[in-house]
Amino acid sequence: MNASIFYSVCIPVLNEGGNLAVLVPKLDDVLKSTAKPYEILILNDRGTDNSEIVLENLKKEFSDLHVIDRNSNPGPGYALREGFKRAQGEIIITMDGDLSHDPSDIPYLLEGLHEADMVCGSRYIKGGEGRLGWVRQIFSKIFNWLVQQCTGVPIQHATSNFRVFRRKIIETIVLDGGQFGIFIEIPIQTYRAGFPMTERPIHYCVRGTGRSHSSPRQWLDYVKTLFKYCARR
Repeated sequence: MNASIFYSVCIPVLNEGGNLAVLVPKLDDVLKSTAKPYEILILNDRGTDNSEIVLENLKKEFSDLHVIDRNSNPGPGYALREGFKRAQGEIIITMDGDLSHDPSDIPYLLEGLHEADMVCGSRYIKGGEGRLGWVRQIFSKIFNWLVQQCTGVPIQHATSNFRVFRRKIIETIVLDGGQFGIFIEIPIQTYRAGFPMTERPIHYCVRGTGRSHSSPRQWLDYVKTLFKYCARR
Protein backbone atom coordinates (compact mmCIF):
# COMPACT_ATOMS: atom_id res chain seq x y z
CA MET A 1 0.00 0.00 0.00
CA ASN A 2 1.16 3.52 -0.83
CA ALA A 3 0.69 5.68 2.26
CA SER A 4 0.33 8.76 0.05
CA ILE A 5 -2.85 7.43 -1.60
CA PHE A 6 -6.07 7.48 0.39
CA TYR A 7 -8.78 6.68 -2.19
CA SER A 8 -8.50 4.12 -4.98
CA VAL A 9 -11.35 4.05 -7.50
CA CYS A 10 -11.61 0.80 -9.48
CA ILE A 11 -13.73 0.89 -12.64
CA PRO A 12 -14.01 -2.16 -14.93
CA VAL A 13 -14.91 -1.13 -18.48
CA LEU A 14 -15.59 -2.57 -21.92
CA ASN A 15 -16.39 -0.32 -24.89
CA GLU A 16 -17.14 2.75 -22.77
CA GLY A 17 -15.02 5.34 -24.60
CA GLY A 18 -17.79 7.90 -24.98
CA ASN A 19 -18.84 7.57 -21.35
CA LEU A 20 -15.31 7.69 -19.93
CA ALA A 21 -14.71 11.03 -21.63
CA VAL A 22 -17.50 12.42 -19.43
CA LEU A 23 -17.03 10.29 -16.31
CA VAL A 24 -13.33 10.81 -15.62
CA PRO A 25 -13.46 14.66 -15.44
CA LYS A 26 -16.53 14.52 -13.19
CA LEU A 27 -14.94 11.89 -10.97
CA ASP A 28 -11.69 13.83 -10.75
CA ASP A 29 -13.55 16.96 -9.62
CA VAL A 30 -15.37 15.03 -6.88
CA LEU A 31 -12.20 13.37 -5.61
CA LYS A 32 -10.33 16.67 -5.56
CA SER A 33 -13.05 18.09 -3.31
CA THR A 34 -12.20 15.49 -0.65
CA ALA A 35 -8.76 17.10 -0.21
CA LYS A 36 -7.19 13.65 0.08
CA PRO A 37 -4.80 11.95 -2.38
CA TYR A 38 -6.42 9.52 -4.79
CA GLU A 39 -5.99 7.37 -7.86
CA ILE A 40 -8.43 6.34 -10.58
CA LEU A 41 -7.84 2.86 -11.97
CA ILE A 42 -9.57 2.11 -15.27
CA LEU A 43 -9.53 -1.65 -15.84
CA ASN A 44 -9.97 -1.75 -19.59
CA ASP A 45 -10.95 -4.99 -21.28
CA ARG A 46 -9.88 -4.41 -24.87
CA GLY A 47 -13.01 -3.96 -26.94
CA THR A 48 -13.95 -2.61 -30.35
CA ASP A 49 -14.58 1.08 -29.72
CA ASN A 50 -12.26 4.07 -29.26
CA SER A 51 -11.67 3.53 -25.52
CA GLU A 52 -7.89 3.27 -25.87
CA ILE A 53 -7.63 6.59 -27.72
CA VAL A 54 -9.97 8.30 -25.26
CA LEU A 55 -8.02 6.99 -22.28
CA GLU A 56 -4.67 7.98 -23.76
CA ASN A 57 -5.94 11.55 -24.13
CA LEU A 58 -7.41 11.55 -20.62
CA LYS A 59 -4.11 10.38 -19.12
CA LYS A 60 -2.43 13.49 -20.51
CA GLU A 61 -4.88 15.69 -18.63
CA PHE A 62 -5.35 13.73 -15.39
CA SER A 63 -2.15 12.63 -13.69
CA ASP A 64 -3.99 10.48 -11.13
CA LEU A 65 -5.60 8.37 -13.85
CA HIS A 66 -4.04 4.96 -14.40
CA VAL A 67 -5.18 2.68 -17.21
CA ILE A 68 -4.71 -1.07 -17.00
CA ASP A 69 -5.23 -2.57 -20.45
CA ARG A 70 -6.24 -6.18 -19.99
CA ASN A 71 -5.40 -8.73 -22.68
CA SER A 72 -6.55 -11.93 -20.98
CA ASN A 73 -9.34 -13.18 -18.71
CA PRO A 74 -11.94 -10.63 -19.81
CA GLY A 75 -14.85 -9.92 -17.50
CA PRO A 76 -15.70 -7.52 -14.68
CA GLY A 77 -14.81 -10.03 -11.96
CA TYR A 78 -11.29 -10.62 -13.24
CA ALA A 79 -10.92 -6.89 -13.84
CA LEU A 80 -11.94 -5.95 -10.30
CA ARG A 81 -9.69 -8.58 -8.77
CA GLU A 82 -6.76 -7.16 -10.73
CA GLY A 83 -7.74 -3.66 -9.66
CA PHE A 84 -7.82 -4.66 -6.01
CA LYS A 85 -4.31 -6.08 -6.30
CA ARG A 86 -3.02 -2.84 -7.79
CA ALA A 87 -4.99 -0.40 -5.65
CA GLN A 88 -2.84 1.61 -3.26
CA GLY A 89 -5.48 3.41 -1.21
CA GLU A 90 -6.83 2.89 2.28
CA ILE A 91 -10.39 3.25 0.94
CA ILE A 92 -11.54 1.37 -2.17
CA ILE A 93 -14.34 2.75 -4.35
CA THR A 94 -15.98 0.67 -7.10
CA MET A 95 -18.41 1.94 -9.71
CA ASP A 96 -19.56 1.31 -13.27
CA GLY A 97 -18.05 3.13 -16.23
CA ASP A 98 -21.27 3.77 -18.18
CA LEU A 99 -22.45 6.90 -16.29
CA SER A 100 -25.16 4.94 -14.46
CA HIS A 101 -23.40 5.83 -11.19
CA ASP A 102 -23.11 9.52 -10.37
CA PRO A 103 -19.69 10.51 -8.94
CA SER A 104 -21.40 13.25 -6.91
CA ASP A 105 -22.85 10.48 -4.69
CA ILE A 106 -19.37 9.39 -3.57
CA PRO A 107 -18.94 11.87 -0.65
CA TYR A 108 -22.34 10.79 0.69
CA LEU A 109 -21.32 7.13 0.53
CA LEU A 110 -17.99 7.90 2.20
CA GLU A 111 -19.81 9.47 5.15
CA GLY A 112 -21.27 6.05 5.86
CA LEU A 113 -17.81 4.71 6.70
CA HIS A 114 -18.20 6.37 10.10
CA GLU A 115 -20.64 3.57 11.00
CA ALA A 116 -19.54 0.64 8.82
CA ASP A 117 -16.59 -0.82 6.92
CA MET A 118 -18.57 -1.15 3.68
CA VAL A 119 -21.20 1.23 2.32
CA CYS A 120 -23.28 0.03 -0.63
CA GLY A 121 -25.12 2.37 -2.97
CA SER A 122 -28.72 1.19 -3.25
CA ARG A 123 -31.68 2.07 -5.40
CA TYR A 124 -33.91 -0.22 -3.31
CA ILE A 125 -33.99 1.64 -0.01
CA LYS A 126 -35.92 4.82 0.81
CA GLY A 127 -34.58 7.68 -1.27
CA GLY A 128 -33.04 5.43 -3.90
CA GLU A 129 -34.12 5.51 -7.51
CA GLY A 130 -33.43 3.47 -10.65
CA ARG A 131 -34.51 4.22 -14.19
CA LEU A 132 -34.82 0.71 -15.53
CA GLY A 133 -37.28 -1.17 -17.68
CA TRP A 134 -40.04 -2.73 -15.58
CA VAL A 135 -39.05 -6.32 -16.44
CA ARG A 136 -35.44 -5.80 -15.42
CA GLN A 137 -36.56 -3.89 -12.31
CA ILE A 138 -38.86 -6.68 -11.12
CA PHE A 139 -36.32 -9.41 -11.82
CA SER A 140 -33.60 -7.45 -10.03
CA LYS A 141 -35.72 -6.83 -6.95
CA ILE A 142 -36.72 -10.48 -6.71
CA PHE A 143 -33.15 -11.68 -7.09
CA ASN A 144 -31.80 -9.22 -4.53
CA TRP A 145 -34.50 -10.34 -2.10
CA LEU A 146 -33.36 -13.94 -2.65
CA VAL A 147 -29.74 -12.98 -1.92
CA GLN A 148 -30.83 -11.39 1.34
CA GLN A 149 -32.98 -14.35 2.36
CA CYS A 150 -30.49 -17.07 1.37
CA THR A 151 -27.29 -15.51 2.71
CA GLY A 152 -28.41 -13.17 5.49
CA VAL A 153 -26.59 -10.22 3.92
CA PRO A 154 -28.12 -7.12 5.57
CA ILE A 155 -28.50 -5.07 2.38
CA GLN A 156 -31.27 -4.85 -0.17
CA HIS A 157 -29.15 -4.18 -3.25
CA ALA A 158 -26.39 -6.78 -3.36
CA THR A 159 -25.90 -6.58 -7.14
CA SER A 160 -24.86 -2.92 -7.10
CA ASN A 161 -21.23 -2.23 -8.01
CA PHE A 162 -21.34 1.27 -6.50
CA ARG A 163 -19.60 0.78 -3.14
CA VAL A 164 -16.98 2.23 -0.83
CA PHE A 165 -15.12 0.07 1.66
CA ARG A 166 -11.99 -0.18 3.75
CA ARG A 167 -8.93 -1.87 2.33
CA LYS A 168 -8.84 -4.39 5.19
CA ILE A 169 -11.88 -6.10 3.67
CA ILE A 170 -10.04 -6.96 0.46
CA GLU A 171 -7.04 -8.07 2.49
CA THR A 172 -9.28 -10.49 4.44
CA ILE A 173 -11.78 -12.03 2.03
CA VAL A 174 -10.98 -14.40 -0.85
CA LEU A 175 -12.68 -13.68 -4.18
CA ASP A 176 -12.82 -16.15 -7.05
CA GLY A 177 -15.55 -14.71 -9.26
CA GLY A 178 -14.40 -13.90 -12.78
CA GLN A 179 -17.57 -12.52 -14.28
CA PHE A 180 -20.65 -10.73 -12.92
CA GLY A 181 -21.07 -12.95 -9.88
CA ILE A 182 -18.34 -11.01 -8.10
CA PHE A 183 -20.84 -8.19 -7.54
CA ILE A 184 -22.77 -10.33 -5.04
CA GLU A 185 -19.71 -12.28 -3.91
CA ILE A 186 -18.12 -9.15 -2.43
CA PRO A 187 -20.96 -8.28 0.01
CA ILE A 188 -21.58 -11.94 0.90
CA GLN A 189 -17.93 -12.51 1.73
CA THR A 190 -17.73 -9.21 3.60
CA TYR A 191 -20.75 -10.08 5.74
CA ARG A 192 -19.51 -13.59 6.49
CA ALA A 193 -16.13 -12.20 7.51
CA GLY A 194 -17.87 -10.12 10.18
CA PHE A 195 -17.40 -6.62 8.75
CA PRO A 196 -20.25 -4.18 9.44
CA MET A 197 -22.13 -3.07 6.33
CA THR A 198 -24.71 -0.45 5.51
CA GLU A 199 -26.55 1.05 2.52
CA ARG A 200 -27.20 4.56 1.32
CA PRO A 201 -29.64 5.56 -1.41
CA ILE A 202 -28.38 6.43 -4.88
CA HIS A 203 -30.02 7.54 -8.10
CA TYR A 204 -29.20 4.98 -10.77
CA CYS A 205 -29.16 6.68 -14.16
CA VAL A 206 -29.61 5.48 -17.71
CA ARG A 207 -26.21 4.74 -19.30
CA GLY A 208 -24.70 7.53 -21.35
CA THR A 209 -23.70 6.07 -24.72
CA GLY A 210 -23.15 2.57 -26.04
CA ARG A 211 -24.93 -0.71 -25.46
CA SER A 212 -25.90 -2.20 -22.10
CA HIS A 213 -23.86 -5.19 -20.92
CA SER A 214 -26.85 -6.61 -19.05
CA SER A 215 -27.75 -10.00 -20.49
CA PRO A 216 -29.15 -13.43 -19.57
CA ARG A 217 -25.52 -14.52 -19.12
CA GLN A 218 -25.09 -11.91 -16.39
CA TRP A 219 -28.14 -13.12 -14.47
CA LEU A 220 -27.15 -16.75 -14.92
CA ASP A 221 -23.79 -15.93 -13.36
CA TYR A 222 -25.59 -14.23 -10.45
CA VAL A 223 -27.74 -17.33 -9.89
CA LYS A 224 -24.76 -19.70 -10.05
CA THR A 225 -22.87 -17.57 -7.52
CA LEU A 226 -25.87 -17.42 -5.18
CA PHE A 227 -26.28 -21.20 -5.29
CA LYS A 228 -22.60 -21.62 -4.49
CA TYR A 229 -22.86 -19.51 -1.36
CA CYS A 230 -26.17 -20.99 -0.28
CA ALA A 231 -24.51 -24.41 -0.38
CA ARG A 232 -21.69 -23.13 1.83
CA ARG A 233 -23.99 -21.58 4.40
